[in-house]
Amino acid sequence: VRSETRVYYPMAAGFFIGRKLHLGFAETVALAKFGNLLFYIFVVFFAIRLAGRNKNLVALIGLLPNCVFLASALTYDAVVNSFLLLGMVLITNEILEPKRKLTWQTTLMILFSFAIGCQSKPIYVVMALLMLFFGKEKFHNRMQEWVFRVALLAVAGFMIYNIFFPTPTTDSNYYLVENFSYAGDKRNLGTSVTGQIEYIFGNPLAYTALLLQSMGKMISGYLFQGVGFFQYGYLGAAPVIATYLVLALALWLVLVAPKGEKR
Repeated sequence: VRSETRVYYPMAAGFFIGRKLHLGFAETVALAKFGNLLFYIFVVFFAIRLAGRNKNLVALIGLLPNCVFLASALTYDAVVNSFLLLGMVLITNEILEPKRKLTWQTTLMILFSFAIGCQSKPIYVVMALLMLFFGKEKFHNRMQEWVFRVALLAVAGFMIYNIFFPTPTTDSNYYLVENFSYAGDKRNLGTSVTGQIEYIFGNPLAYTALLLQSMGKMISGYLFQGVGFFQYGYLGAAPVIATYLVLALALWLVLVAPKGEKR
């Protein structure tokens, strides 16, 4: 099994069970989707459970209609979204407790979450680099601090390196990877990951302006131009009122904490 296809295991389990039970095609596909959803629920449950603060906000993110829709389909986004959410929750816990010492168990759990969440999209591992900003109070001594930072950079560096030079275990089409028009993304011409990264480093100011402009247009579209934020693929989009309701709910969850919980 190639490394980038291991994110399909939850769906594969459903297909395997459906075939063993001699179910029909439609029932087997439904079971594969259900396996994906159960896996997503399982990981998000632990993200909510382990959140040090604002558990309700983590639950809201996990229950966003877009996320639930993706988790109910034949897509690896269920694995990506759930494990990245878990990893970010664990990092946020450490950031909110700056004087609590970082343990090897927590570090392993964070890196494991990002390793699984980034199997199909290695570039997302840069989110884990937030741990570089942990203060020295998080470590028992200076040696541990430097070993941690170097190891973190090495893990992230190897995963990003894999975008440009895939390992043999990915079974990638090297003639496509070497073609700069396709490099990093064999699916579509003109969506080169390496080309995008080269543009970012070559034109940092232009890229920043382009990024902010794009974000501004999207936010404006969602809030003022009737663009549906909650998209369900072939099923269409939810009305704009749903966007306002979820934003209001998110704001309320940020400002109001359950009794006995720190904000």
